[in-house]
Amino acid sequence: MWKVLVCDDEKACRDSVLEMLKSYEKESGETLDVTICKSGEELMQRFSPSFDLLLLDIQMKTLSGMNAARAIRQNGSDVQIIFITAMSEYAIEGYEVHAFGFLKKPVHYRQLAWQLEDVFTMLKKKRGVSVVVQDGSVIKAYKSDEISWIEVLGHDVFLHLKDGSKQRCSTPLAKLEETLSASGFFRIHKSYLVSMQELRSINQTTVSMQDGSELPLSKHRKQDLIYAFAEFKGLA
Repeated sequence: MWKVLVCDDEKACRDSVLEMLKSYEKESGETLDVTICKSGEELMQRFSPSFDLLLLDIQMKTLSGMNAARAIRQNGSDVQIIFITAMSEYAIEGYEVHAFGFLKKPVHYRQLAWQLEDVFTMLKKKRGVSVVVQDGSVIKAYKSDEISWIEVLGHDVFLHLKDGSKQRCSTPLAKLEETLSASGFFRIHKSYLVSMQELRSINQTTVSMQDGSELPLSKHRKQDLIYAFAEFKGLA
């Protein structure tokens, strides 16, 4: 399932895009959880890091879509953004916020479907692999995008999941690093492996995670982390 947020201050455009998304679900087999916002202000109130895709009108009253996108990026979100605009000259400005694409009004179904196919294909690759863990006689599988960070405590390894729970794991941290590195995980310390998707900030001797955790950062790994994080965000 993909969480999609549509924000446009024109009712006719909102209704049209919503109907197209329903058609795309039937055609593609994808499941979409769609949230509708009528203004940039409502978008900022309702937005959360759980959204996968934002279909955003650029020209809105009071708070424009472009300024809303800037605020979302400044808060650390890498949600995929497809701008909807009647004026193609805004496309250059959209690169500032790493927009995935642009749709010109009036939006046509096939153009939207092509962009949705591209963005969901990319997101599926980003979600990455599954990690199979065993705790005693219990075996569970977790998608890499369910994991926020991993730590070693004594002889035990724990997965810290995005839902706030913690799962003991018998797999060594080095093996988890090998499995998860292609899915955006980085070893910040001999005892910690973090998802760069969930990384909020890199500090002097720690990193801050989206769940509020402050984790130790090895000084020998800091520069490599900064470069890897920039590359992960498409800035390098």
